[in-house]
Amino acid sequence: AAPLTVTFTDASTGTITNRFWSFGDNVTITTTATNVVHTYNTAGTNTVRLIVSGPVGVSTNTRTNYVVVVNPPQLVVTPSSRNFGSVTTGQTNTQTFSVMNTGDLPLNGSASVSAPFAISGSSSFNVAAGQTATVTVAFAPIAAGTFNGNVAFASNGGVSTNSVTGVGLTPGQIGVSPSALDFGTIATGTTSQRVFVVTNSGG
Repeated sequence: AAPLTVTFTDASTGTITNRFWSFGDNVTITTTATNVVHTYNTAGTNTVRLIVSGPVGVSTNTRTNYVVVVNPPQLVVTPSSRNFGSVTTGQTNTQTFSVMNTGDLPLNGSASVSAPFAISGSSSFNVAAGQTATVTVAFAPIAAGTFNGNVAFASNGGVSTNSVTGVGLTPGQIGVSPSALDFGTIATGTTSQRVFVVTNSGG
């Protein structure tokens, strides 16, 4: 994975007065040193060439596609936030985040979040290059109120902090008044109405 630092050693024999290195990424050097160090900063397949020269001539050694540099794993999490809405205490709502790997090597990591939010299922993820996995987060309030948190994603391809929010509501609670109604004496064939007031003291 980039950046990749490589040490090259010239094992040529004979009297050598000059070494010309071409590293395949448009970088070249001329040196008398036997060992050279070069860093590849971007992904690519590189053909390396060494040309040595001395009093008796020139010799070229070419290694085609010798150094392959790839992009490291790269974590991308979407969306940036999730709103779980209103959830009655004792109930659970779940939502998902997409964990993408935009690099060329496997992405490994885990997710964590504080209560009343929780990771539903496995908190770890392993995502192949160019693939996407799903992390499910649950919201299960145990009290009324507004709750905010952050899901922390940590991996070998970086970190991401994605916000979550939700509202906990108490269950509906019925109240009826008055406790009784008296219709009195009603003549047959007539109608009388009374009113019960039904209230909900829950959330």
